[in-house]
Amino acid sequence: LSGVLGGMGGCTTIGQSMMNLHSGGYTRLSSTVAAIFMLCIILVAYPLINLIPVAGLAGVMFVVTYFTIEWESAAVIFGSALPQ
Repeated sequence: LSGVLGGMGGCTTIGQSMMNLHSGGYTRLSSTVAAIFMLCIILVAYPLINLIPVAGLAGVMFVVTYFTIEWESAAVIFGSALPQ
């Protein structure tokens, strides 16, 4: 359904969970507060959000992706693919 409406597939829950963990939020309350805060921002500040260029949002997405990846495990995966 997302593709039909012009949306991109993805899961922001991973990024939000990673930010919670790095900030010390380990309980369900931290996720609930983050979700409520995000909902309030979207409902109240949507005119300002529409002014943000898509390229800027893509940049934020790449930064979140960069900090989400466990680079040590990527090195192991790429190292195991090389011939001995």
